[in-house]
Amino acid sequence: MNDCKTEDSKDEQIKITTASKLFRDLSNSKTFDRKEIPLTALSELVSKHGCQLIQGAELWEETLNFSKIISTGTKKVDLLLDGGLYTGEMIEIFGPPSCGKTQFAFNVVANVLLSKAMNVLVYDSCGSFSAKRINELASFKNPELSPTQSRELFSKLSCVKVFDIFCLLTHLEQLKEKLSSGIDQFTTRLKFIIVDSITLLISPILGGKQTQGHGLMARLSILLKELAYENNIAVLVVNGTVTAKTGEYFNNKFKPALGKHWLSAPHVRLFMEFASTKDLTLRKLTIHKHHRLPILKNNASFYISKLGLQDDTS
Repeated sequence: MNDCKTEDSKDEQIKITTASKLFRDLSNSKTFDRKEIPLTALSELVSKHGCQLIQGAELWEETLNFSKIISTGTKKVDLLLDGGLYTGEMIEIFGPPSCGKTQFAFNVVANVLLSKAMNVLVYDSCGSFSAKRINELASFKNPELSPTQSRELFSKLSCVKVFDIFCLLTHLEQLKEKLSSGIDQFTTRLKFIIVDSITLLISPILGGKQTQGHGLMARLSILLKELAYENNIAVLVVNGTVTAKTGEYFNNKFKPALGKHWLSAPHVRLFMEFASTKDLTLRKLTIHKHHRLPILKNNASFYISKLGLQDDTS
């Protein structure tokens, strides 16, 4: 009881002190009027401590001005994603083995490199990075690209080999410091980050006698989303699949790897799969998670060939 009284008295003292200070400030004002104390006090409190209202149109305009939209290279996929991949978001693409997730990422990288003043950082954990393939895609998109221009393009691309989650976390922390300082010229123009594959980095620390696996996974998720949101960067993570039980995951045959605790990590989740058993170059992309667009209702079909991603015109 004494403790409760003590806490109550402290709260009253805080209220009295705040009111006294506010009254003193108002008394020292040249336009002081006792009749206007309640209204003036309310106005001052709201202006100092209240939440400022903003209209939805203003918020949307601010988002458009702040965000950049990165094209995926196909009109149908861009239309599905309301223009493409948005900076400030963490996007996950998952699908069965050899369905073209890395080729999808390379295609987006080529688009970013061909745009102006946007750099790309790739974290490669599976040895799939191929500068030759990215150069081919860029050349297909811009046939007039000269060897000198190609070298200039690749000055905007950096690849880091990472083989465990500790190496990735360390490098991301260093990247965060560089972005905060604003000194490094490469990071000041960084707009696209790829982690391929995140499955190989997190899977070894989950299950068995590993006691810190989920904590490290959560830390990585938070760090990637912080980098995306605070620095206006699009982060694309490539994930694998595991077999889903009947009725477990949207009645789908596959679900994202890394378990249920990973499901809430990305802002956007895209599922890539083979669209036909007869034509193995045809793919289908479906939205499984999105904070702005409907899920599971629409999908986009496209081909993956030597030329990169191409729209399905059928």
